[in-house]
Amino acid sequence: MGQVYRARFDPRPGDGRGPRAYLDRQPAFQTMLRLLVHETGGHFVDLFGDIASVYADLRHLNPAIAGEDASILVLDHKTGARSVFDGNRLSNHATDNSRRAMGEMAIEGEAGCLTLTGDGALTFCAFGNYVAEQIPVTRPIDEGSFGGGCVAALIHHVLDAFEEGRVPENLAKDYLHVMKATESAYILSVGPNRSAHIPRGGDRMFNVCCLRELRAPLRSERPFPFFDEGKRRIR
Repeated sequence: MGQVYRARFDPRPGDGRGPRAYLDRQPAFQTMLRLLVHETGGHFVDLFGDIASVYADLRHLNPAIAGEDASILVLDHKTGARSVFDGNRLSNHATDNSRRAMGEMAIEGEAGCLTLTGDGALTFCAFGNYVAEQIPVTRPIDEGSFGGGCVAALIHHVLDAFEEGRVPENLAKDYLHVMKATESAYILSVGPNRSAHIPRGGDRMFNVCCLRELRAPLRSERPFPFFDEGKRRIR
């Protein structure tokens, strides 16, 4: 890919409508005060290095649940890449198995554009060409497991590393910048600003500096219950 310019992730699982949303598979989702950004968005925002700034717009669409179920995050990474997370759990996408890819993705870079369609097909269009070529998936896909088996594969990898006394590929410290970005998103969602700079180092999770003010009022009809407007802190 070379230098990554921009990436867009559009999760559209379509499992969040009505009073029975999530009850058949993940009933805890109904009462989670932080849902889409905390539970889903965190898997996407860490792919292109440390995050320098974040813009957040969180929505609460289904009144039967407690948390946000539609969100847009725009993240600028220190590598120069920009990633956009545009998730909506009430919408779906074209596929024969909505749990295989859960949505669509496009990554634009110096070498070309990599695209993931809703049915799990990967294509790459090299810069200077105008026809995308399909990339074959060489590993077996477990159609009965979420993400084609990617979650199960990660669990096995971590357990194997623990039993064999070796370091796994994904360490907790590597995700601290993701925690800062998601916490900032929740703070920004109910404050007068939507953009924040993510500070370097330190352990003050909420020490964010607003980059600009939006004069338009927030479109959410109520503050999210996890936020104390008076103390400007996450509960």
